[in-house]
Amino acid sequence: MFIAILFVSYECLAEKTWYMTASVNALVGEYSESQFKNGVTATGLTLSADYLERMSFLVALNGNNIDFKPFFSDFEKSLDQRVEADIKQSSVATKFTYNYFTNSSGKIMSQIAYHTVSNDDLTKNTHDVTVIAPRFSYQTYDDSLLMSLDVSQSSYPNDISVTQLVPSLGVAFNSGFDWLDLKLVAVKLSDAITTSNNNSSDVISTATYNAFTLNSSSQYTASGSFSKNASTTIFENKEALALDLKWIHWFGNDSLLNVSSLHVGYMLGEKMFAVDNDAMSVSNLADLQVSNFSVALTWKIKRDYEVMLLWGQSVYKNTSLIVTSDVAVNDVFDNNGTATDSSDDIFQTRRILQTAELQTEKRVDFYTQQFFYVNFTVKW
Repeated sequence: MFIAILFVSYECLAEKTWYMTASVNALVGEYSESQFKNGVTATGLTLSADYLERMSFLVALNGNNIDFKPFFSDFEKSLDQRVEADIKQSSVATKFTYNYFTNSSGKIMSQIAYHTVSNDDLTKNTHDVTVIAPRFSYQTYDDSLLMSLDVSQSSYPNDISVTQLVPSLGVAFNSGFDWLDLKLVAVKLSDAITTSNNNSSDVISTATYNAFTLNSSSQYTASGSFSKNASTTIFENKEALALDLKWIHWFGNDSLLNVSSLHVGYMLGEKMFAVDNDAMSVSNLADLQVSNFSVALTWKIKRDYEVMLLWGQSVYKNTSLIVTSDVAVNDVFDNNGTATDSSDDIFQTRRILQTAELQTEKRVDFYTQQFFYVNFTVKW
C-alpha cells in the first residue's frame, strides 16, 4: 500500500498536478514614544502545496524577538545591573483548503487553520496559545467577487478564550486591474488578560541604601529603602471592532521600475489578540491596536519568482496600572563581596522585604510602531 501511494504521488508530480510554493520573509520594526519597547525583529518560512486548485496544504514557521527597554534602579546602575525584559516567541501554523467547483458561476472554498504560539513571557499569560480557525468562502469564476466568513477560537492560559468573527467582501474593478477588499474584525474576550509591560512584576525605579556595616558573623549588611513600581497592562473592555481596507493595483508589462503590483492597507477601529489567516499570524501580546497603514510593492522576477517590499505604521494604546510601594530592605553578603549563596547577584541573597502600598495610578499611553517587511517567493 505504501509503495502504491508513492507511485500515485510520483505520477501526480510527473503530470504536474501538484504546484509548490515557498517563501521566506523578515520584518524589522521600531517603537517610538513607547515607555517599554524599543523594537521588534521577525523571520518566517512558509511552504505550500496545491493540487490542481482542488485542495492545498500550507505550513508556516515564524519567530520574533521583542526588544524591551531595560529598567534600572539608581543602585543597580552603579553595579551595571539591568532587568532583562525581551520576549522571544515562536509559532507554527498549518492550513488546509478544499475547493468545490459548482456548475454555476463560482466555487465554494472551505478552510481550516491551526496555530500554536510559545514564548518566554514570565507572566505565562501569553504562552502556550492555541488557535483553531475555519473559513468559508465563495468566489466567482471570473474572480470579480469574493465573499468570506472567518471564525477563530483562541485559547490562552487560565481558561481564557478569545473569539473572533471576520466577514469580508472583495470586488474587482477597472477590467480586473484593481481589487478592493473590506474586512470587519470583531473580537471578544471571555475574561481579562493581563501581562506585565516589562516582563517583570517588580520594576525598581529609585533606590537609596545606607552605609554598609560589618556584623558579628563577618558578613556585611546593606539596609535602606526604595520605591517600587509594578506595571501591568489591562483592557478596559472585552470587545474590539475594526475595519480593514486593502486596495491592490496590478500594472502592465511597461510599468515604472517593472513593478508588478501596488498594495495599500488601512485599518479603522480597534484590534486586540487578532488572528490573521492570510498572514498566518496571531497577535497574542497585550497591545490594543488603534490604527494601521501600510504600502507595498511587488516585483516578478521571470515567471516563478516574486519579491515584496512593504512599509507600515501602527498606533497602539496601552492602559496600565502603576502600583507604587515603599519597600524596606535588608541584604546580607560576605565581607569579601561574595554572596552567601555563591550567587553573583548580592541583592538576591537573604533579602528581607517589607512592602507598604502607597498608591495605584491608571496610565494610558499611545505609541507608534514603524516596520519594514520583505518577502521572497518561489513557485515550481
